[in-house]
Amino acid sequence: MEMEGTKRDRLGRWRDFRPTAVDGHYPLYEQENYFVAPVKVNRDSGVLERSNWEAQLQELNRRGCKDYELHRFGHWLCGWFEVILVPPDSQDYETCEDIAQRLRDYPILDEEQYSSLCMSEYWSSWNDYGYEDFKRGLEEILRSWGYSEEDIERIADSDKEIMMRFYESLIPTRDYYTDRGNEFCINIGDALERLTEDDLVVFFGLGEREGETSNSQDHSEVNY
Repeated sequence: MEMEGTKRDRLGRWRDFRPTAVDGHYPLYEQENYFVAPVKVNRDSGVLERSNWEAQLQELNRRGCKDYELHRFGHWLCGWFEVILVPPDSQDYETCEDIAQRLRDYPILDEEQYSSLCMSEYWSSWNDYGYEDFKRGLEEILRSWGYSEEDIERIADSDKEIMMRFYESLIPTRDYYTDRGNEFCINIGDALERLTEDDLVVFFGLGEREGETSNSQDHSEVNY
């Protein structure tokens, strides 16, 4: 969910904050004049937003800020959202202004943390759906190329770790996943489009089919 008030400009007051254009205000009578920190998070936040949220908290704590408040609210669209509120004329406010400026210059607050979260998301996604989707697409291609069920089964029986190594071997650029904000996906289609019989020979020791001399195959009729 794209929340309003996330534009990278000066911090807005809580009294003016609305989660989305169709929402009303969430009153906090003692904090109406507080400012909203630049990074918000919700149930559907993507990897980058979650990473920046953690980096924002770490920066506030690193600078010894003690007056900021975390508030979580239920929401009809995204389940919940969370914000950090800081009082005016405080070190917390100045820190959040600095964070907002950094985000204006570059969208990632902590590259190392973001990369780590991406890898964690990648491994989790591989275990949740990537392994099965990649294996299914691979089986479809092998059948379309005329490989025997015995050969297909031998490859399909590979465990998740081996199949991940094969998947990664097909993407020399190491672009194993794509983070599109609220959508994180493994680039299975890209890997399968690069697949050749030579890859099968090198990684699995799978011999060419009898009578076949070319390792160039047409993937156009296979759906991944």
